[in-house]
Amino acid sequence: MGGAFWRSRAADGPTSGGTAYVFAPPCLRHTLFLGIGVGGGGLASSFARGPTAGIQLKMGYRTAPLGPLALELTLVGGFQSLLTTSSVPNLDSLGLARMGGEARLYLLPLSALQPYLLLGAELHVLSVDDLESYTGPGINAGGGLLYWLRDHFALDLELAYHRSTALDSDVGARAQAQGTTALLGFRLYL
Repeated sequence: MGGAFWRSRAADGPTSGGTAYVFAPPCLRHTLFLGIGVGGGGLASSFARGPTAGIQLKMGYRTAPLGPLALELTLVGGFQSLLTTSSVPNLDSLGLARMGGEARLYLLPLSALQPYLLLGAELHVLSVDDLESYTGPGINAGGGLLYWLRDHFALDLELAYHRSTALDSDVGARAQAQGTTALLGFRLYL
């Protein structure tokens, strides 16, 4: 047997040549991490709606397990871009940039496959044709699964909902944006 959580060692006791496997999770201590993810989703705004593609960068801090739970605090930066704007006249591009923080609550922090819930607050910037931008507060909520590949390396599958009401400070116009993202990412725990 092998994998992120198993360490081979000589078996205790009188048997000769035996091997025992010991459960050894990688995050039994407080640790920092870096992450990157790519994915897609959907975006509906005051201007257009449709499928998106995007990228997300994360860095943060994870606590050692607190009983059956672990907590992670994260700084997030991400961008989603509408894949097609052909159905909307006079619209060439629409993008949503997100910057903020989120907290993840891991429900099984000592297993190789760790489900989690996430909740965050972000600053959203909705850009229309690279000419107008609408800025305002946003929220994100969701969940996912973290799967440990090695001691300090994990695969992350995340599904999140994002919502914001943004304002164009030049003309005082409001824009709304909401959408979902499904991301596949990798994390390096230091």
